[in-house]
Amino acid sequence: MWFTNEEESVTGEGEEAMAKSLLDKGIRHAVIVTLGERGAMIVRRCKDDSSGNDSPQTQTIMISEPADLPCKDEPVVDTVGAGDAFCGALAAYLSRGVELEKAASVACGVASMSVRKKSAQESYPSASDLPDCLKLKSLEQNIEDVDKDTRKAITFVTGNKNKLIEVQRLLTTSSSSSSIPFDITNHKLDLPELQGTPEEIARVKCQTAAKELQSAVLTEDTCLCFRALNDLPGPYIKWFLDGLGHEGLNKLLEGFEDTRAYAQTIIAFCPGPDSDIVLFQGQTEGRIVPSRGPKDFGWDAVFEPTDEEQGSTYEEDRKTYAEMTKDEKNAISHRGRAFEKFRDYLLTEADSILKDMR
Repeated sequence: MWFTNEEESVTGEGEEAMAKSLLDKGIRHAVIVTLGERGAMIVRRCKDDSSGNDSPQTQTIMISEPADLPCKDEPVVDTVGAGDAFCGALAAYLSRGVELEKAASVACGVASMSVRKKSAQESYPSASDLPDCLKLKSLEQNIEDVDKDTRKAITFVTGNKNKLIEVQRLLTTSSSSSSIPFDITNHKLDLPELQGTPEEIARVKCQTAAKELQSAVLTEDTCLCFRALNDLPGPYIKWFLDGLGHEGLNKLLEGFEDTRAYAQTIIAFCPGPDSDIVLFQGQTEGRIVPSRGPKDFGWDAVFEPTDEEQGSTYEEDRKTYAEMTKDEKNAISHRGRAFEKFRDYLLTEADSILKDMR
């Protein structure tokens, strides 16, 4: 977000230029808080940008407080701290799954209430002060009503029902109480074995699945990357493990002092066959060690997360993935981190995703 001071001589064009400079750096949305009568400005990347220009094509949307805000005709008393009121409210609404444009509008309403009293910084409205048009319960009810009519499914490309159940759990369990407005189903596809970087493989795999199923799809790829081997085996770890076993993975590093490695999951999501692919990566740093613990779950027995990841510098506390309890592994899992990012995306971008889904 970029905040401007109402007293600064900054034009609307200047503010929009600032937002676009942030988009040039890879940010998806820039929210400019001008408040006052101008409300807020959202500048976002256009989804269909085929211009070929270095700078992204953008869309600018001006946001104002709700039309039915009771205090909107009252005089403004003090604007100090209004930007803080807006930002705090925006973050709170977004965390509960309110779509960005609606969240910005009601956040403008909260800021508008604060400037109607002396010392806005000390007069932020409490939940009990909010009128119905700003109350979360009312907004969530609207979301639920929309869900009943428009709820759509995202297909996880797998034939493994246990994997489906685990992904459904990862996407519905979080410190946030919000629920994603999508159903997660599954479909087995025999996709071609691909070569390339992990990101290239994930993109092609997801695009192929979206075109074959003609629907929104989710794919998942896991890598184990050895630093000494320039990140090999990487996406080919399954075949290395099948061919060499746990002992063979260790032998790959004989002659190298560097045993560092990282585990990585890449989730690729495509809302439809003609839509862009979005990637979400989760990574856990560690090292390759002689096998310890049960050997019945892939390469977990030879991957030991770093002391920093495990939260302890004592040698006796060091565990491989295979030696950890389910809760211990989930707390630092590369997979869990990737799905947490994907879950946040589904919540914050739900409205635009639904528009793209067939």
